Amino acid sequence: QKVHGTSKGSVYYLVARNARVRVAARIYKAGSISIRAEWQEATPDELEKLKAAGLVMKAEYASLHLDPAGVPASRIIGAFVMGTGIEWQEVVKSGAELVVENS
Repeated sequence: QKVHGTSKGSVYYLVARNARVRVAARIYKAGSISIRAEWQEATPDELEKLKAAGLVMKAEYASLHLDPAGVPASRIIGAFVMGTGIEWQEVVKSGAELVVENS
């Protein structure tokens, strides 16, 4: 599922969600990764967990930009999603499900 970023043409792909929080990632061919979280009625605990995971918090979304130095995107995203401690209803199940941009 596509999630649009704040910049025109910026598209992220859903990697985890529950009823209140959605986390999406944008993976660049060059290897960098951007992670974005959006929410509606997220609990204070969920917001604190996103912040503790390293996301830069804004009013309606949060983001994190990484250069993983050769570590596969699936490992970075898996560690991030599991490391939040948030209970997810749906999570990407394998690296094969991740979309890598050509740019």
